[in-house]
Amino acid sequence: MGDEILRKCVLNTIWRSMCLALKYDPLETPPELGFDPVLTEERAAPILRDLKAGYEDPAWAKRSRELARQCHFEHRSFLINLRSLAFEVQKPILLDHGFEASQKGLRRLEVSLLQLVKKSADLDQQLQSVRRALLGGDDSMYTINLEGSEILDETTGKQLRSLYMQSDPFGGHGVNTNAVIHDPIAA
Repeated sequence: MGDEILRKCVLNTIWRSMCLALKYDPLETPPELGFDPVLTEERAAPILRDLKAGYEDPAWAKRSRELARQCHFEHRSFLINLRSLAFEVQKPILLDHGFEASQKGLRRLEVSLLQLVKKSADLDQQLQSVRRALLGGDDSMYTINLEGSEILDETTGKQLRSLYMQSDPFGGHGVNTNAVIHDPIAA
């Protein structure tokens, strides 16, 4: 009998935690889906073209490079600060294509595009070029953090930068560096 009461208490605690994490009760009506089911490849291509044109503007590239310098070329802080700057470019494009000009509208567009990219290699290539332009083009944060990587995401850049920082500029033998340990007792 005691085990059954304990089991019910544990299940109740797990259920309440899950409801708090999801911010809704799964047995009731789920919240609105995060993607736009009517976004088609034909509708997505002009959106990506408009975004790329906005990011390829010399003024945007200049702002992106300035932000990269302000963040000391650190990828994570650059992306966090880039969000608000990029939204200024994204807002009119969202409105032009029937999305809400808010972070919610932007999330809906992103999720919808990612669903379509899974099905279309052409859209995937367009999205990659938009991301490259968003990061300031070929001679900005894209080159510093993601060049040469087949997978384009935040963690890849951080990993590549980490490997670069760990590499020994004088080779694996540690010649002329502090990597050589000198033991005074053995000498």
